[in-house]
Amino acid sequence: MLVAQHTLSAIKESKYSDASLILPYWALDFTPSNSDDDTKIDGALVVCSAQENVKGQPDPDYRNIFAIVEFKRNSTSRMDSFGQLIDYTRNLYANQLNRRFAWALCMGAFNCFADADEEGGKQKYTYSVKDVISISTSVFGRHTQCFLASPKSDSDRHVLIKDFWPLVVGRDGENLEIFNEIEHLKLIDERLRNNSKRVLYSKILMAGTVRVKHGQKEVSDETFAIFADDSAKEYGCRRSHQRIVLDTYGEHLKTLKNENELIMVLADAMLCHNTILEKCKLLHRDISDNNILVVRSSRNESSAKTNDLQEPLAKDPSSCPPVRGLLIDFDYAALVEPDSGCSGRDHRSGTLPFMSIHNLSGESGRRTALDDWGSFLYLACWLGTFGIARKDRRRTVVHENAPIREW
Repeated sequence: MLVAQHTLSAIKESKYSDASLILPYWALDFTPSNSDDDTKIDGALVVCSAQENVKGQPDPDYRNIFAIVEFKRNSTSRMDSFGQLIDYTRNLYANQLNRRFAWALCMGAFNCFADADEEGGKQKYTYSVKDVISISTSVFGRHTQCFLASPKSDSDRHVLIKDFWPLVVGRDGENLEIFNEIEHLKLIDERLRNNSKRVLYSKILMAGTVRVKHGQKEVSDETFAIFADDSAKEYGCRRSHQRIVLDTYGEHLKTLKNENELIMVLADAMLCHNTILEKCKLLHRDISDNNILVVRSSRNESSAKTNDLQEPLAKDPSSCPPVRGLLIDFDYAALVEPDSGCSGRDHRSGTLPFMSIHNLSGESGRRTALDDWGSFLYLACWLGTFGIARKDRRRTVVHENAPIREW
């Protein structure tokens, strides 16, 4: 963003008044003018004057389109997108008579590579992304994105890839390695692998810091490595680009069908929370509607059987619960002291509507399990007020004058 900002400013202030910019058009899924039919394209890179307001680009016309862009969510649609791009380019040639080559982009499907230390050296694994589970809509924060993927060697097996940018060093120089989700998940798997309570949890298959090519060498992908000089480090916090491959995935709480399913999912999440606290001495500290997932029984059975990661929930499939709850996102988890049961940090954490009163008050007292149990209670009240499933979600206008608006 900084590079783009400085470059655009330099062009506008330069003597080259006839310079042009190639920019992505702000809208998606549209029909450019001068088209010979009503076919819509997913996106486009358009040519506009350097003196023009970047935000005020004119409506795209095939006469000023530099490249057509097609977005696909999985690799199986790649050939379809190539066919579409070839079809759309006829309008480029028809409206740009001196055009000799047509530029086009197909975006969305990609592979994820991972190295694992094994006997005999490192082994490379390739995962093909099948679908997008969730994306980040902000350029700030951890920018967490989740993808459904399959190993190249076993396309029937599904895993979840979490891509995110956690803080490593805070703005005040504080070392935040204590909030290392990768290490937390490894600890949970080590202690719960043979759990007798049949606790459902996501087993970590592979994880680490993303490494990228920088000249002739490989470097860790982090914010300090991106900036070209030390002056950019004044922005403070340091983030590291990390990926985690997990064996189990689920759906948002909005997919719950009734109150019975909600009770089963919350009970599972609470059992998982209590077991992790008891066995791992780890406090979650961020209970919210986004950090508890719904796992359908068919996925439980498939995950247990296909991935060979956890024992099947029951020998008789008919006795398996229709849904289970999966507690995720241990970014803000912290170890607790064995004697006091308090987390070793008084760092405020959590999602605002579900934070405990103690946490909200900003008091320096360290968090305990009671803070998380309070968050579970607030979450149940929240869902009971605003509805559980998508079809039950009440209109916002109903609550405009309700006391809960001041929560």
